[in-house]
Amino acid sequence: MTRRCAALLLALVAFPALAAGDAGEQLGRLRHALETLQYQGVFVYLHDGQVDSMQVSRSIGPKGSREHLVSLTGDRRQVLREGNSVQFLLPAGLMTLTSGRDAGAGADARALSQAAAQYDIRIAGHSRVAGYEAAVLDALPRDDLRYGYRLWIERETGMLLGSALLDRQGKAIEQLMFTSLDMKPAPAGADAATPPAAPAVAATPGEWSADLPEGFQLIARPAAEQDAEHQLYSDGLANISLYVEPLRDESADWTGSSRRGAIAVVGRVRGGYHVVVMGDLPVATVERIADSAQPRLPQ
Repeated sequence: MTRRCAALLLALVAFPALAAGDAGEQLGRLRHALETLQYQGVFVYLHDGQVDSMQVSRSIGPKGSREHLVSLTGDRRQVLREGNSVQFLLPAGLMTLTSGRDAGAGADARALSQAAAQYDIRIAGHSRVAGYEAAVLDALPRDDLRYGYRLWIERETGMLLGSALLDRQGKAIEQLMFTSLDMKPAPAGADAATPPAAPAVAATPGEWSADLPEGFQLIARPAAEQDAEHQLYSDGLANISLYVEPLRDESADWTGSSRRGAIAVVGRVRGGYHVVVMGDLPVATVERIADSAQPRLPQ
């Protein structure tokens, strides 16, 4: 018997599988951890045959959560998320984005509850990640339009220790996993669950619409350049961004389809406008959304 087989057998004996009915409880613990825990650690991100390593820290104060990510491999990159603001420090310079929702890393704690309608969520077993015992939660799509998810959730705190996006054959398209992690509860009086209020426009439909898979809801309309529009949708796990701007130079506006890890990007030219759709969905799904984009008819 190999060491790996022996370790797996020991894990099965020591940690019997949870009942499928406990999946909802695990999801609730995950939501609570995303809202209340502070941590620092290192995680690896596997995609397209590459391995990237990032250092991350999260703190919670009177103004909400603050996250800082620093690349440990490849180009020097930093990401600072604070409230609704996200700053990217890249080799090309500094870029700041503002969204209409909390920009926290990982799953959106408030949106997870809606995912059950589109995914079959079940306990798949147990594992060990970064020295912590974890329940393994599978969220398998009920259609062919999205990916599945596997989540590693720490048994005591509900912290998300790792995640993988799975294709229809169960093969991982990309995977994120902590290799070291230190956690502590938020200080008294801190509130990460209530980010600054989003502008009223965030819940208002834009001037463009698209045919999205069932379950996706408009969650934000982040600020965009003049004459441009940006809409952000989520089904609780997957996200879709729709960008539309007037066509300025057709030869310079990219069209086509591409994928990096689980993120598919599709560009189209429609009626004098450049449409770009980006999401962690299969390329065929993102292409369908981009091809359906059109100006919303007047009411």
